[in-house]
Amino acid sequence: MRCSRLMGDNDPMSGDVLNMPREQCYDCTGCGRCCSGVLTVHVTAEEAARLGALAWADVPQPLVREGEKTRLAHRDDGRCVFLDDANRCRIHAQLGEAAKPLACRLYPLLPVPAAGQVRLDLRFGCPAVAENSGRPVEAHRPALRALLPALHLAQPDPPAQLPGQKPMTWPVVERVTRAVHDVLADTMLVPRERIATAILLADAFRPLFLTALEPDSLEKVLATFTRTAATEAVAARRTAPPGVVRAAFRQLLALYGQEDRHGARRSLAARWRGYLGVVTGVGRMPALRPDFPAVPFTAMERDTPWPREAYEPLLRCLRVRLESLGFFGERFYGAAYLDGLLALLLTAPLTAWFARLYAAGAGLPAPDAACTARAVAVVHDAHGVTPTLTLPAQRERLTLLTQRKALAGLWGWYG
Repeated sequence: MRCSRLMGDNDPMSGDVLNMPREQCYDCTGCGRCCSGVLTVHVTAEEAARLGALAWADVPQPLVREGEKTRLAHRDDGRCVFLDDANRCRIHAQLGEAAKPLACRLYPLLPVPAAGQVRLDLRFGCPAVAENSGRPVEAHRPALRALLPALHLAQPDPPAQLPGQKPMTWPVVERVTRAVHDVLADTMLVPRERIATAILLADAFRPLFLTALEPDSLEKVLATFTRTAATEAVAARRTAPPGVVRAAFRQLLALYGQEDRHGARRSLAARWRGYLGVVTGVGRMPALRPDFPAVPFTAMERDTPWPREAYEPLLRCLRVRLESLGFFGERFYGAAYLDGLLALLLTAPLTAWFARLYAAGAGLPAPDAACTARAVAVVHDAHGVTPTLTLPAQRERLTLLTQRKALAGLWGWYG
């Protein structure tokens, strides 16, 4: 990828052009999940030298060398060697926050260089982010601004709309993304219809060469497409997905549901049995994660209306990730813009399915906001991160499930 410039200490992009999401909150709750095998924390040579030079009680091997990289070590149970029994960081306690590796200080904030700015994405696998817990992220601006120069982020070129097409311009990327974002924020539509409209709107861009449109033409196209998509979404009826779509969807559920972390003790055979258990969809949900309830698969197929507030964690997640412009390109397996957009919208029915799973485990007739927040954390723990999703078979599955009828049908059935 060609880069137009690098951001360092003297670059204005490292400060005043930091774009923060408007509706997301976050403060660390000290749950320790990120330090319990979820994160692989690579350290710089300077960080490694500083940490390795100190004697740490009960930390015989603080660092591990992997090829050309060095990372913090983990205990047999997956916990970071610097995490104490009270879920507190020994580095922070002994040396202060500034001594922690940069990756630890950033998490779950994820700066994304795009459209001449540094935008902020967040890792929704963090429970506090998924639950919108804490202060507005704007409160973290000074700390994040101070860290940006150390990242040397590269400003990327504009993306292609689809593979093989000419690159879009950043203004077009921003305008199209804002159209989808605005649909998800449109209070004139009920929450379920907002996501349905966003899916239909995104799919409508597929045959259109957005790079060929003048600004006035683009505005007219967006307005027309949005009206048409909303009309179709309101009129849509709940219909069971075809067998081939449902089978591919269950395979994706199995991949997103796996908890990949250091210290996971499930054998390959156990993982394979769990995968097959989800794919077949017979009997009860296997324990891919410790908190997955063993409920019948039929519980996820019931036609029970959701309360409006149950959709809010999902809608907020989608809007924040759209604002970040981090859902395509390097942040999502090198995907072109539209492929990344549709893959992001595919997380909606995936999240809805896991929300139904948690609701069934709690004995609820339909998910509440807490169930949806837990489901958001599961899906976005894997989205754009799990290497398995880069395999050719998984790319083909994503292509199948992001076709218009498949994606809209999955949301209509599970959402």
